Amino acid sequence: MMMVLAGILLLSGSALITLAVTIFVRPDLAERFLELFASSAKAHWVEQSLRLVAGVSIWLYAPDMWMPAVFRVFGGIILITAIVLLILPWRMHQRFARWAIPLVLRHLKLYALGALLIGSWVIAGVLVPMF
Repeated sequence: MMMVLAGILLLSGSALITLAVTIFVRPDLAERFLELFASSAKAHWVEQSLRLVAGVSIWLYAPDMWMPAVFRVFGGIILITAIVLLILPWRMHQRFARWAIPLVLRHLKLYALGALLIGSWVIAGVLVPMF
């Protein structure tokens, strides 16, 4: 079970790093991807399900990670926000996305930097205790 959780976290961190690289290399492609967030009920459910899996994985694996208390809180925040968004009607999430995505697109390089840092931090959280 712990190997599966570690794999999910490494994959999640890698996905964030891939998004950051895509923003720098192909910003047009990254913009189209980001504009899909909460664009439909299906997109909402997929997005929140992935967040739920990532949040549960961080929360459960946190004791074996570098900075376990910080990762426990981080995983809990992701988990709680995913649950709240799953409970709320997806149209509310869609309204929020219509406000937030243009803001993200205006500051795309900063968003990429955040994704790169968080992705790297999650990967380090898994790998550092192994060495």
